[in-house]
Amino acid sequence: MTTKTSLNPGLEYNNETVLYTGSFITVNKEQPKANAVVVQSGKILFTGTKDQAETFLNTNNLSYRHDAQFEGKTIVPGFIEAHMHPLLAALFTGIFEYAGQYDRLGVGGKLLKGCSTEDTLKARLLELKKAHDDAGKTGEWLNLWGLDPLLMTDGSVVNRDFLDSVIDDSPVFLMHASCHLAGLNSLGLEKSGYSLDDDPELYFAKMVD
Repeated sequence: MTTKTSLNPGLEYNNETVLYTGSFITVNKEQPKANAVVVQSGKILFTGTKDQAETFLNTNNLSYRHDAQFEGKTIVPGFIEAHMHPLLAALFTGIFEYAGQYDRLGVGGKLLKGCSTEDTLKARLLELKKAHDDAGKTGEWLNLWGLDPLLMTDGSVVNRDFLDSVIDDSPVFLMHASCHLAGLNSLGLEKSGYSLDDDPELYFAKMVD
């Protein structure tokens, strides 16, 4: 079994006008299905039946090539994002500081640089610590989000010790990009009521009860 490291576009973008026929799911409630699509320069010019598409092409004096490679197949839009939480992303971007591993746009279109190595992430944390301290917030919570451990290119582990090595005088809460996990420094754990002396099984039992 072989695995491709990257995927190429399924269709080459050029100025040629192509009439594709097949079964197309449009995700358009006014026209949910079609059996013909006209494409040119990476743009869909027309969607409908084959007869309608040919009428469109002739009316607009467009020379074209008919491509039947999708006949007997079902085609769906390729720009579907299957697991995005735009409201959560907007919320965290607006009220938390970004500590993710890739560049993204923040509030007002501000570019938030990603930090994917130990050195760049520590530099980012030091920058945020300085702003936090300069605002007179030393000792108050510093809330961060965006960490994806798998995207740390140098294999660095971002845990309590990592956070302690940079910030030890303010509690730090670092939400993972998944929003299912978070990391805290020692002061953050202490303020949250956790102790390294706790029995995890006993503590969990108390939470369940």
